[in-house]
Amino acid sequence: MAKTIPVTADVRITITTIGADLQVRGWPRSEVQISGDLPTLETDSETDPQRVTIGASGDCNLFVPENARLEIGTVGADLKITDVNGEISVHTVGADASFRAVGALLIGTVGADLRVRQAHSTVHIDSVGADATLHEVAGAVTIGQIGADAYIRMIDDDCVIEHIGADLVLDLHYSAGHTYRCNAESDVICRIAPDANVTFAIDADTDVTVNALNARRETDDDTQRIIFGEGAAQVSVQAGGDVRIVDEHSFDPSFGIDFAFDFGFDRAFEESVRAAERIGSHLRRQAERTAEQVRRQAERTAEKAQREAERLQRRAEQPSRGVHVEWQWNGPGSSGKRATGNWPNVSVSGFRPGRPPEAPETPAAPAEPVTDSERLAILKMVEAKQITVAEAERLLAALEGRP
Repeated sequence: MAKTIPVTADVRITITTIGADLQVRGWPRSEVQISGDLPTLETDSETDPQRVTIGASGDCNLFVPENARLEIGTVGADLKITDVNGEISVHTVGADASFRAVGALLIGTVGADLRVRQAHSTVHIDSVGADATLHEVAGAVTIGQIGADAYIRMIDDDCVIEHIGADLVLDLHYSAGHTYRCNAESDVICRIAPDANVTFAIDADTDVTVNALNARRETDDDTQRIIFGEGAAQVSVQAGGDVRIVDEHSFDPSFGIDFAFDFGFDRAFEESVRAAERIGSHLRRQAERTAEQVRRQAERTAEKAQREAERLQRRAEQPSRGVHVEWQWNGPGSSGKRATGNWPNVSVSGFRPGRPPEAPETPAAPAEPVTDSERLAILKMVEAKQITVAEAERLLAALEGRP
């Protein structure tokens, strides 16, 4: 059962150890709400409402004030933080970490994938075990090590990545006066804007391909420079593989890195999730009732289809019987008499074999019903006006295997 306590709007929350997943969401209340697997909450809200200490042996879910400050020790599995504007520091995350609409981030180690979206201040990360995606960061980004691929997009300040274990996509609006430096073990793609005013400095022995207009190249003994405009912004790139510099019209699937990710769809999906979370209890109950009605109807349809399939299967398994037909020969020497028996039909034009009885077709197995959670998600997207009713019908038809 959830426990709620009053705190100040800028409360400092210390989260010592979470045994499994931790999810933190900001809300416009001066309260902390905690639920999960045997959570512990230490505070005296009457004497010190500015400090809270939290721990849990398993999963933990928190609602905190939007301007709360978080100090997180160890999270055993996944970490997700959303809509928290205060400073956030994290020591260790055992698996994936996701941050959206947050303030300044100071992160130690993330064991698997990292995703940062809409950070309003600086982001510093020591180590990421697998892939890292960062986009829409208002402050500087500094990262020590990324174990696999990195996708860096829309960083408003400096961007320095000391080591990337695989491929890098750098999609920035490079500005003079900022520092841009990266080192990747494999291929690098740098995407530029049409009005780019930047110089890329790359080792002279690196294979560089330019698929963008108005580029010029300068080379000395150690470095080759690809210059756009006056070359005001300086970008230093080291790559173990190839470097490709492209504009928005030069995407080629053979690049091997899908940097043409549909951010519009991504943003629409996240907005639909947030809108769904804001749906009032009345609309939520109505959606749940609708989903339950649809589920029951799907179960009845599936049961009816199963019964019909079993009936047809029994008919198919019965032994076939001879077909009693009438025959008549009206040709020369014919008496015109009819006879009966299991014989083929004959006409004046010659012999016409009788058509054997057709075995009933085995019906296709009914499509697996769409799950309740899938139907509810589609309903919520309709309520949030992210998709139309007609689009929802087509989506449901596709999921159910209907034409």
